[in-house]
Amino acid sequence: LHEAIAYYASEPERWRRELIASRTGLARNASLRGRYAESLELREAILRDRIALKGERDPDFAMDLMNLSTSLSNLGRHVESEAALARSQALLTELLGPEHLRTLVVQRAHGLTLLDLGRIEDARRAAEAVLARSAPNQAAARTLQPLAYGVLARAALLEHRLDDSARWSQMA
Repeated sequence: LHEAIAYYASEPERWRRELIASRTGLARNASLRGRYAESLELREAILRDRIALKGERDPDFAMDLMNLSTSLSNLGRHVESEAALARSQALLTELLGPEHLRTLVVQRAHGLTLLDLGRIEDARRAAEAVLARSAPNQAAARTLQPLAYGVLARAALLEHRLDDSARWSQMA
């Protein structure tokens, strides 16, 4: 992929989509290998390319923000991660609506980051919103509800409500 990126970067206007796809693969690989700073650098380059391609008012840009937030969180930069997720969620809510699968995926990730920041009540509200908004869509519910229950279980555990945590964990 490094060779592909070098080739695509030689003519970024012509190969912008391919450059984004290649960098996305490298960023994912770097993150899986624990090379979080490298992943963050690639995610930032992806955002610059995405802006050049479509601008900031685009669902793909919002999803790239979510991916950036993961890299930030992996580096312990939870405040910056939360800001990226809040921006992503607001943009997706505006562009696609609050019940759209992409919006709900970001909202669930936002809940996890809120837990990392100790904002348990905000995390609980995010998870409950994901549960409520995903219920009408079977595919979304199957995918997201167990993850939302996981956020609720972790929130209850952090509050030392072990019975609630066990109940939510069983539903996750």
